[in-house]
Amino acid sequence: MLINPEKNITIKEFLEGFFKKMKFLVLDLKYNKKEFRWSYVLEYFLLKSLANNKLSEHLSKEIPELLENSKILIKSELKKKKDTDFILNSELKTHTLDSYFKTGLVNPFIIRNHLYSIKHDYELRILFSLFGGKYISQELSDLSGFFYFTNEDLKDINRERFTLKYQAIKNHIEKAPNHCIAINSSYHWLALISASKIGKDHILILNDPNKTKQIKKKISKRKLSDKNIFYFFKYDLKNAIILSEEIKEFLEKELSKEKNAFIDFLRMIKEDKKDE
Repeated sequence: MLINPEKNITIKEFLEGFFKKMKFLVLDLKYNKKEFRWSYVLEYFLLKSLANNKLSEHLSKEIPELLENSKILIKSELKKKKDTDFILNSELKTHTLDSYFKTGLVNPFIIRNHLYSIKHDYELRILFSLFGGKYISQELSDLSGFFYFTNEDLKDINRERFTLKYQAIKNHIEKAPNHCIAINSSYHWLALISASKIGKDHILILNDPNKTKQIKKKISKRKLSDKNIFYFFKYDLKNAIILSEEIKEFLEKELSKEKNAFIDFLRMIKEDKKDE
């Protein structure tokens, strides 16, 4: 995570505590690594944010256009995605989707279905907003607000365009811990830890959720491409709506409803089997 729970005890305790409460929604308990537990919690928050509730009310004030577009895109993805490991019956799949779209209540199948999808930048921005974060648009970018190193940038690292981009990265990350940069590696997200110059080389130190150690990446044509997009964020946990007592209470009530709905769902499956 970009908001480093290992060094931020408030966030770590919150994520661990919430995971224990939502365990009934977790189908992959065998993968009980802390990063996995945190991913499940964040997936839950993301899916809850797309319903009409207190989370989306907050987001509609902070990122109105982004939220509405995200609802359309994510719901479209959910309808297309097939999870044959967990929902073999097409009627059950339809039921779990319809139930979520109708009530906003998350169930184990839909959360697992979307957990392993490649996350887009708008999903990252939604989560950051919940944790008191903001997306920082860069002057060096086009209208999108992010940037990447082009082939032209990397042909000559002494060119002004390269220097300006590298310095923007270095300046932002040195304002840590409440400033951070996410890099989209086309398949998953990496957190930039530091940027430094060693001799003639410009080196990035990254956290990769798929690896146990930090990785070192040289800014070069061999190591980077236009698919490695840099997204700049800053956050202030004092403004984190997800940590407010009002939202915590709301989520407690939602989890209670979801637990009851899941029990009813399991009962329905059991009765269907009896009738067969």
